[in-house]
Parts: sequence; C-alpha cells; structure tokens
Amino acid sequence: MVVFGVYGCQSSKNTVDESMRKWVELFAAADKYDAQGFHVVIAGDMNAAIGASIPNNCPSYNNNGKNIIKILKNNPQWRIVNGLNKKTDNRTHVDRSHKSSKRCLDYFITNSIDKHFRMTVDNDYSFTP
Repeated sequence: MVVFGVYGCQSSKNTVDESMRKWVELFAAADKYDAQGFHVVIAGDMNAAIGASIPNNCPSYNNNGKNIIKILKNNPQWRIVNGLNKKTDNRTHVDRSHKSSKRCLDYFITNSIDKHFRMTVDNDYSFTP
C-alpha cells in the first residue's frame, strides 16, 4: 500500500492552470504506483470543494475541486472513498467568515475502492480527540 498525504494549495491563491499542474503532478506520481499494482490512497486536506460529487455535501465547487473532478473523470481507476459515507454528513470544514457554510475539503481517493467498505466523518467527535 502507498499513501500520499496531501495538503492542497489554496484555491484563491493559485490560478486554475497552476492548480491543475499541481494536481496532475500528484496523480502522475500516484499513477506510477497504480501501474505497478499497488493499493494507493491519496488523502488529506485538499482544499477542494467538489460539490455533489459525494453525498451529503455542500453543492459548491472551487478551482481545486473542479480540477480534481476533471482528473477523476479522465482516470476512472481513482475513486473518492468519502462517497461510501452515505448516512452522515460528509462536510469537514466550517468557513469561519460564514458560519453556516460547511463543506467537505478533506478526501480519501483510491485506486482500489473494492478494498474500502465504509467511510465515517466524525463531526460529532465520538472518536476524534
């Protein structure tokens, strides 16, 4: 198994093209392990709003989110594990300037979705310190 820990660039501080270049570079590195048959997970705070691409999420998008969605559409081996969380809220971020604005910016993406059976976002802090 290969795990990429990611902190995505700020969408508002990078052009669409610069954001895309960074995501393409990351997925190109992950593709090398995928081609060798490794179970790959790309996970972290991606600063990517991907809207209704996962259930129970804010419908908004940002540049990072749009770019990740483009990459995933062109590379169907990559799937968002967060989509397995259908029962609870997938939102992981509260915008401090707009307290009511909640959305998911943190993701697990894998090339082996069949090895994942559930995803839980611990918004109630049941098991998160």
